[in-house]
Amino acid sequence: MIAISGSATISKDFELSTSKTGNPYIRLPVRTKTSKKGTDGKYLWDFVNLFITEPKNIEYLTNYCQKGSTIEFVGRFEQISIRTKKALTLADIQSE
Repeated sequence: MIAISGSATISKDFELSTSKTGNPYIRLPVRTKTSKKGTDGKYLWDFVNLFITEPKNIEYLTNYCQKGSTIEFVGRFEQISIRTKKALTLADIQSE
């Protein structure tokens, strides 16, 4: 298991959604500054979508966070497999 932690800024508005199986989730678009600089001398940003499925985390985010909020996260990498027409293996981050 690889443990990770960090912080990111919510880059767009987000909404509570429901999966086909009826489980709530949030697709949370965030950005984090890289250690690389662009040609203009400013730091570059990475943009990522976090999928939040833990009910207490969903409740906290919807009640207290919005676009521009900085969040901190702690989690671990986990390898998952998804069976479709093409088998996929992905790295997934599980929040703790």
